[in-house]
Amino acid sequence: MARKRSKGKAPKRDPAAENFDRAVHGLREHPLFSPLIDAASVSRQPGTCPQDAHAILTSSGYIYANAERLEDPPVWMWILAHHLLHLGFGHVVERAHHDVWNFACDAVVNRFLADLKLGRPPSGTFVPETLPKPRENELYDFFVDHGVPPRYRWGGTAGPRCDLIMEPVLDYRRAGFTDRMQETFTLGLRSAVHSAVELAGGAAPGAA
Repeated sequence: MARKRSKGKAPKRDPAAENFDRAVHGLREHPLFSPLIDAASVSRQPGTCPQDAHAILTSSGYIYANAERLEDPPVWMWILAHHLLHLGFGHVVERAHHDVWNFACDAVVNRFLADLKLGRPPSGTFVPETLPKPRENELYDFFVDHGVPPRYRWGGTAGPRCDLIMEPVLDYRRAGFTDRMQETFTLGLRSAVHSAVELAGGAAPGAA
């Protein structure tokens, strides 16, 4: 009598990883963020992100996502887009008051994402309806002079702490990376505008 073959166990599903991967795929399908997500260095390895944060961005250009967080794909899209815009807007620079700079940049990024209507911010994240000053440098100066309103400290992806981490660039291959990301963002912006014009004209995106 032939012995029955034992069936192997199906791989255990990881909903957190699946949702994260869907978010990355969604950004790769977006004309503005596709060049950025392809050029960025995104890691979801355990231990690379503080446990109480969703994600952080280092001055070397690495986005470290929290592997233990379970969020819907739209939330992860928003989180990753938040940091891609930090890179694209040239926010990875030294300032005398780093935390104030970080909070000012968070506010500008979040306002941009709200206008773009992309994804969904994590629960408790502050997204300003209007800004006291429209640009990062102006808002930074305003906060230095008048203080940072408490709610603006909750605009990032690391709770009330900075989500932009300045560190020495130890890998020579990372030198100039953030400058290149600004150029990449410009390419994505042109692609997004082109796609919007095509749609407005009734053409299928990418049609000749």
